[in-house]
Amino acid sequence: MNSGYNIANLNPKSIAAYIHFPFCQRKCAYCDFYSEDHHLERIDSWVAALEKEIQLRLAKLNFYPKLSTIYIGGGSPNLLGAANLKRIVRVFQAHADWSSLDEFTIEFNPNYVTEELVSAMLESGVNRISLGCQSFQNAELAMLGRLHSTTEIETTLQLLLHAGFANLSIDLIYGIPGQTLQTWAHSLQRALDYRVTHLSLYNLIYEKGTQLSKARAAERIPVVTEEVEWQMFAFAHEKLADCGYEHYEISNWGKPGYASYHNQAYWQYRPYLGFGPAAHSFYNMRRSWNVRSVDQYIQRLQRKGLPIAGHEVITPPKRDLEILMLGLRTRNGVSCSLLQEMTGVEYAVLVKALEQKFAEKTNELWYIAEDNLSLTTLGWFLYNSVLDIFIDLIGELKNGH
Repeated sequence: MNSGYNIANLNPKSIAAYIHFPFCQRKCAYCDFYSEDHHLERIDSWVAALEKEIQLRLAKLNFYPKLSTIYIGGGSPNLLGAANLKRIVRVFQAHADWSSLDEFTIEFNPNYVTEELVSAMLESGVNRISLGCQSFQNAELAMLGRLHSTTEIETTLQLLLHAGFANLSIDLIYGIPGQTLQTWAHSLQRALDYRVTHLSLYNLIYEKGTQLSKARAAERIPVVTEEVEWQMFAFAHEKLADCGYEHYEISNWGKPGYASYHNQAYWQYRPYLGFGPAAHSFYNMRRSWNVRSVDQYIQRLQRKGLPIAGHEVITPPKRDLEILMLGLRTRNGVSCSLLQEMTGVEYAVLVKALEQKFAEKTNELWYIAEDNLSLTTLGWFLYNSVLDIFIDLIGELKNGH
């Protein structure tokens, strides 16, 4: 988050667009994202509904929006197909200004990738691929319930590079049951061998109701300890810095100039529109979300209504809290002037209160540079706990304690 953050400076006519593709071949053992792994024959009907949603939602803005980024995630957008991708592009081009598009990303899984789809992506202006590898160890892929092998990862990477995709991002997961620091280092090195421009590294979360969460509760899997997870995170931080990557957000590293434009829209509190089941939108300090069902989504749009399930108006206190939460995730952190505005407490008093709150852990968890307060690498690893302390402190200062 930039230190000069100011809501008044944002361009409300520049929009980041997210499309949630809600289908996959099979749910992974750790996945809590909305997707359906049955009745894939509905994909064409879903695309027809999506076309209507794009038309309706953009028309509702009452101005001709400029698209800054498009991101198609899921699910497994591999299953979208070349013809359907072109349909989506055409409807955006018909209802929005495409000329200032900085980035067009599609998420991929390393299977079911065809040369036809790769060609369609290039023709459609896709200039960034986010490849969900997760590991370069077959045993770890099996533990996660992934459908691809390490061989398929390498085949897909070679296909994309040969086709001319220079901006490639790889997703990897650390903390997989049975994973060691050595196997983690191997996966990281294999990704680096392909000289990708970006890496997203995620700590495995045992989301409630997932297969891995149930297996953990039943003590059927070898859970990685928090200490080993910290070693994995710290190793990645040092290794990637040595290789020229910038650690610009908790889970994201990019070569200079290759940070994700689209994801920065979320972290910098800029407006975005979400299309598809369960997608969220944020515009004019109002957040809304779509129905979490493919069938309901299609039915709503067949009746020419938007598939909105709910909404909320973001109040100034909630806005400030969300800016703090998002800013602390980024390398730039949050400006001290913003913290002063949030708390009503002078900068020097605020810093002293923070030092007292964190005691001997102050220098280990956070620091101030160029009037911005940012978290250290350890602070990022302990983000949830550190954030709770910040929120408690702000509450105390606001109440005069």
